Parts: sequence; C-alpha cells; structure tokens
Amino acid sequence: MLARIDEQRPLQLKPVDLLIIGHDAVLDATASARDRSFAVVGLDGGPGTSAPSVGDDAKLRQVVTNLMGNALRYTLRAPPSRSWSAHAPREPQSTP
Repeated sequence: MLARIDEQRPLQLKPVDLLIIGHDAVLDATASARDRSFAVVGLDGGPGTSAPSVGDDAKLRQVVTNLMGNALRYTLRAPPSRSWSAHAPREPQSTP
C-alpha cells in the first residue's frame, strides 16, 4: 500500500551524494546484521569518495534499502562482507 502511495508522489530531483546514501545503508545494515561486516569502498578498492549526482533522495534510499535487505536475506553468511561502491557519472563521449 505504501508503494502505491509513493508512486503518486512526483520525483523531487535535487543534488544528492551517492556516497552518503551508501554510507547510511552500511550503518543500517550493520545495526540489523551485527554478525556481518560492511564497508563503503571506492571502485579502486580504496576509501569511498564523494559521488555527486541528481536524483530523488527518498526514492534512491528506498531502492538501496531494498537491495541491501535482499542481499542480507538471500545471500549466504560466508563471506561476511558486503561493499557499496559509488562514483560520479562520466561525461558522455561524443561520436565522430
């Protein structure tokens, strides 16, 4: 029912940082699955970096929360590690 109510809400496109959304998802997952470890990592395996984008913060958080919930529910306990990677969008390349 809540999903149907949310479908009627128009998108609220604003600047968002995907790193913050990922970090919050890791904090939530850590609280709900204390027997697993989580980390935010960059695409190169190093620390996550800011990933500014434009989107609907609430809807993006809902999608990430659903993905993390599914990963926790439907994956084996070993290895006990999950990561979240975010990067800034690349500029489209022009065609010759």
